[in-house]
Amino acid sequence: MAAVDDGRFDVFLMTYNFVNREKAERVLRACAEKNVRTTIMTSNPMITFKAIEGAIQSMEETDKRVDDTLMDWHSRLVEETTLAKNFFGKYGYKDEDEEMLKASTT
Repeated sequence: MAAVDDGRFDVFLMTYNFVNREKAERVLRACAEKNVRTTIMTSNPMITFKAIEGAIQSMEETDKRVDDTLMDWHSRLVEETTLAKNFFGKYGYKDEDEEMLKASTT
């Protein structure tokens, strides 16, 4: 928030994903109020989703306890992935690889 409040910046580069969504949305609102433009990076949820799915599957296969934090992230990603798939479906994207490509280039 200090960079937004500083007043010397007209563009702000930030990460935006399911882990920092709430904080990022506060920053985005503050940027809009101060007329600071934003660029979002590392916003591809599909890569993170696949990594967490794989970790959970591996833990379950070896009878290891799945951490509560990991399960929370997984739940949030399932919700986000459903929203993303619905969004991409509106524009005719058919498969996950095509969705990932589009998400990583926007």
